[in-house]
Amino acid sequence: MANIISRICLECRNDATNTNKFWKAEINADNCQLTTTWGRIGTKGQSKSHQFYNVIDAEFKLKQLKMEKLNKGYTELKQPSSPKKSTANVKTVNQVKTDTNLAQVNAALLLLNVIQPYVRGADFNNLSYAGMLKDLAELVPFLQINPNPQKAFADVVSLEDARRRLQLKLAALQ
Repeated sequence: MANIISRICLECRNDATNTNKFWKAEINADNCQLTTTWGRIGTKGQSKSHQFYNVIDAEFKLKQLKMEKLNKGYTELKQPSSPKKSTANVKTVNQVKTDTNLAQVNAALLLLNVIQPYVRGADFNNLSYAGMLKDLAELVPFLQINPNPQKAFADVVSLEDARRRLQLKLAALQ
């Protein structure tokens, strides 16, 4: 079963121009894939999948695409126009995942602040640093952090890249 972490459903209706379109998107965390489906309401529509290196990049792209559609007059739906099955359970599961992800990302950002002095000082053999690094790798596996203290953050630039990716994830969750 797919591990869907984000799902959006938009529609664009205008009786004067006979416009009756939908646009849906979802991110599968198992394979870092963003799938978009669009077409006329009442039809199956067309689909396209985008593959990403990590979930954060997929969520960033989803946010960009959503903003483009909203700027074109689409409105966000709380539930799809023609649900296939009960979406109440899906929303509940997604909401729980979002809450958990939000807490995890916030905790990871705090840990990065604590880890930063170790990286700046190249104190990679410190046991506290090693323990926090292991916690960080378990907390946010989508960052794909190497738990080896000698290889995780070679410099401040790699640490700041991780911080930037976490901030993008946080923005996508809010």
